Amino acid sequence: MKVAVIGSSPIYPFREQLGIPQFPSKRESLWHLPLARGLSRVPNIELHIVAPTHYIQESKVIYYDAICMHFVKIPKGSNYFTLYQLMKRRVHRVLKAIQPDIVHGHSTEHGYPYVAITSGL
Repeated sequence: MKVAVIGSSPIYPFREQLGIPQFPSKRESLWHLPLARGLSRVPNIELHIVAPTHYIQESKVIYYDAICMHFVKIPKGSNYFTLYQLMKRRVHRVLKAIQPDIVHGHSTEHGYPYVAITSGL
């Protein structure tokens, strides 16, 4: 079963792979990685983390343990100016490629649940 979780993901541990020499933010959701690791160990689960971020120059896929992490480039401030429409379009493109059985938008203070609900998956 393919599961896609849309939400923020720690960038600091992957900064070299993402091409970020110095990570400027001190706000990291470090608890997402242990949660993802635990979920990825459930038998027959193919876990995809879809993490929109403005810290990267281009979208990139990184494999971490049994987790496929999709870092999706969005311009800084675009969520506020487009009411999440640009993020929605870019994340939906990734979800269409993944074709998950379950889509979860994690965290209510961002547009992730909205993007998950509108995915049609």
